[in-house]
Amino acid sequence: MKTKDSAKPDQRLAVIGKHVRKLRKTNTDLNYIDFAATIGMNRKTYYKVERGQEEYYLTSLLRIIDFYDDITMESFFREIEL
Repeated sequence: MKTKDSAKPDQRLAVIGKHVRKLRKTNTDLNYIDFAATIGMNRKTYYKVERGQEEYYLTSLLRIIDFYDDITMESFFREIEL
């Protein structure tokens, strides 16, 4: 069993955030504030997801993924190979 230093940020969050940002920039012309408003998410929460800065609820990620008609949770994670 692996143990982690709880003080270190999980690098997987950074990978997820980078992909979320790429999707927004590739598929919309919205800045992060307008995108967050469009999907009904607090802008600070969305910013944290994109930056991989701290933990967030899975429902936040699902709300982001659900915005895109052609992306499923499975395909999202397959693309980033997590």
